[in-house]
Amino acid sequence: MFMVLNLDHYEIGEKNAEIILMGLKNKNVLTLLNLSYNLVDKRSSKSLKEVIGNATLKQLDLSNNSIKNDAVVIISEILTHSKTLTFLNLTNDKICLLYTSDAA
Repeated sequence: MFMVLNLDHYEIGEKNAEIILMGLKNKNVLTLLNLSYNLVDKRSSKSLKEVIGNATLKQLDLSNNSIKNDAVVIISEILTHSKTLTFLNLTNDKICLLYTSDAA
């Protein structure tokens, strides 16, 4: 069974995103989840981690949200534990990559 949930441009925000994601927690048939343009950030990223851990999710679109560096740690954990995720879109989020070198 192939299940797609497309919620782009609804501006659902943190609280509603968390409620939706918790409702999906035990739905392991979800293969594509689009949450672009929804003001998603760290709070809902934690719920997302639980959903992906139980799903066969292949594509996740979190583009154009409020995702910042603190949520990246949670997203990296998602990537580490997911065996099925092949596409992740974080375009136009508020992520800053910092590079430091130990070289003197």
